[in-house]
Amino acid sequence: MPGIQAVILASGFSRRLGVDKLAQDICGKGVLQRVIENVLGTGIEKIVVVLRERSQVKLVPEDRRISVLFNDHADQGMSSSIKLAILRAGPESPSFLFMNGDVPFFSTESINRLLELWKNNPEKIVCVRFNGVLRGPVIFPMNYSRMLLSLEGENGGREILKKNSGDVVFIDIEDPREVSDIDSQDDLEKARETCRER
Repeated sequence: MPGIQAVILASGFSRRLGVDKLAQDICGKGVLQRVIENVLGTGIEKIVVVLRERSQVKLVPEDRRISVLFNDHADQGMSSSIKLAILRAGPESPSFLFMNGDVPFFSTESINRLLELWKNNPEKIVCVRFNGVLRGPVIFPMNYSRMLLSLEGENGGREILKKNSGDVVFIDIEDPREVSDIDSQDDLEKARETCRER
């Protein structure tokens, strides 16, 4: 799918869990692997995974569509990964799908719904709405790059969503498991239970 680049943000420190959450097993697959495979299931041709450590490369499946960036300034928060991905992107990627690396059940189907909405609204910000709140994953067109490059610290794109609500279109997600991330041991156990149920 031309015109868009998926960016999987995976350079956090997993401080609450105490171990690298991206490597944790959920029914035979790592957390990050599940996220990447869900994106690979779409028609996106260019996927960038932003990692913190070189040793994390083993968590990324081998696929010609995937490239890896290492964020040497991960201690400066999520914004540093967003900036790195934008600055390294080529002109063939006028839009960016940003997705966190710790949402293992945000499905290929839901990503495709985002992409379909983006194709029909290429100048809009496209995101998810859950329980009435706008959130990621989110697609930003290139004209928002300057705003994204001005982010600091742990600020992702939510402030941009709030300030530009008139330019936002969204899909509604009903299943809370799809938007659940993994920050704690309890989150991890719930994810494993969800996997077993499925």
